[in-house]
Amino acid sequence: MVKTAIVARSLFGTGVSCFVSRLLLSAYFMGHRPTTPQIELGRHYAFNQHGGVVYLTQRESLFLTGLFWAAAILMAVGASMFLGSRPPAIGSQKRN
Repeated sequence: MVKTAIVARSLFGTGVSCFVSRLLLSAYFMGHRPTTPQIELGRHYAFNQHGGVVYLTQRESLFLTGLFWAAAILMAVGASMFLGSRPPAIGSQKRN
């Protein structure tokens, strides 16, 4: 049960790290990518962040999407493992 809790917390922490990384990378892209598409460079994937639009390459766009989904899945699995590994609360057991 202790090992499960350690794995669960590790998964959740990794998910939080992915989420923070995505936020920081999004902020970086908003300040350092062109605001008009550059087809010749492959920058034609629009990225809209609160009304500001910049254009990314396919790899950058997929990386941001992958970070988002990795964060969501890792945090959900970690949380469910942690909550499933906890012992039942006192008084919640059925008595005959």
